[in-house]
Amino acid sequence: MSPIGRLFIVLNLVLAGVFVGFAGTYLQKASTWKETHEALKTSSDAEVASLSNQVEIKQKELNDLNVRFTAADTKANQATVTIGDLTKENERLNNQLSSIEGDIKTLVANHSTVSSSVERATIEATNARQDSIDAATARDAAVREKDVAVADLRDAQAEIDTLKGAVENLNARVEAAEDEARQTKALLDVAVSQGFKVASAQPALGGTVTHVGPQGTLLTIAISDNPAKAEVKPGLRFSISDDGGDYKGTATITDVDGANALCRMSSLDGATVKVGDAASTKLARGR
Repeated sequence: MSPIGRLFIVLNLVLAGVFVGFAGTYLQKASTWKETHEALKTSSDAEVASLSNQVEIKQKELNDLNVRFTAADTKANQATVTIGDLTKENERLNNQLSSIEGDIKTLVANHSTVSSSVERATIEATNARQDSIDAATARDAAVREKDVAVADLRDAQAEIDTLKGAVENLNARVEAAEDEARQTKALLDVAVSQGFKVASAQPALGGTVTHVGPQGTLLTIAISDNPAKAEVKPGLRFSISDDGGDYKGTATITDVDGANALCRMSSLDGATVKVGDAASTKLARGR
């Protein structure tokens, strides 16, 4: 074989070694992409369903408030009409009273009769005024109820808008995760076609749950056991269990803040993660 042929053989061996080293390092870091993607998608789908259900509930409350608002507005209009009628009646009675008082001067002989008429007209006028006051009170109450309904309607609409924004943001995160998963899978397929095997990159870590989100899907783990001083990074998974060692599910790191790992939880059915539960990567597994 010529020297040039030997040189090409050596170069091929060197390049193959470089590619093996690069692919092995990258595949070790990306070995958990599928489990991470599936756990994130399952959790995100559940959270989207929960938020969508909340939107439906708030939409129903909004419809109920619209009905209350319409009823209150109708009552207010009816009260306004009643006040107008009573005001006219009051004016009529006042005019009648004035007429009777004018006639008193010419009906001294019939004083008792006139006095009775005046008394009756006065009582009717007083009753009309009281009816007018009662109608005004009813109108004010209806207006206040209408204002409360408008405020409740506005608050419900704002909460619905907030929930819709949360759903859209979560959908965007899921789409980004799916894009990253597709890219990682493409690289893995190339490497696997070259005969390489995917390796696990789970260092030995341990800690305690220090915070649990309202829905139980987000939690914080304080890492207290890292004997190899391994790098704590997104994608690592913890097995969560209680004091008795009962397994509750898998927490996947999404962000790291010093010794605290921010995780997304994928719980077993019926399991509830609590502050103080133990976290370990030694028993971590996918669902």
